[in-house]
Amino acid sequence: MNPKIEKKKSTVSFMINLYCKNHHSSPNTPCKSCRELIAYGHNKIEKCPNLDSNTTCGNCEIHCYNQEMQNQIKKVMKYSGPRMIFHRPLTAIKHIIRSKLLN
Repeated sequence: MNPKIEKKKSTVSFMINLYCKNHHSSPNTPCKSCRELIAYGHNKIEKCPNLDSNTTCGNCEIHCYNQEMQNQIKKVMKYSGPRMIFHRPLTAIKHIIRSKLLN
């Protein structure tokens, strides 16, 4: 499997799990709706036509998430994004560089 795809999938899963752990009172983390969001996100990453570019999803011209899932992932990113610096600092710094400096 493509290491870039696996890294992106791992990051999305981590962010959704972090959000779920702190927002949903499910004994199973992630909860059902967050598991669905993870599966949906992984599917979109695997089919991304811009995977080889350094564009972040937020700066992409193609919005491939349906409206409901897009709203959910935005909530997750808004919450988990700032906290990534404490959990995965290198990933967070690379994302900041890609989203702010390269776009």
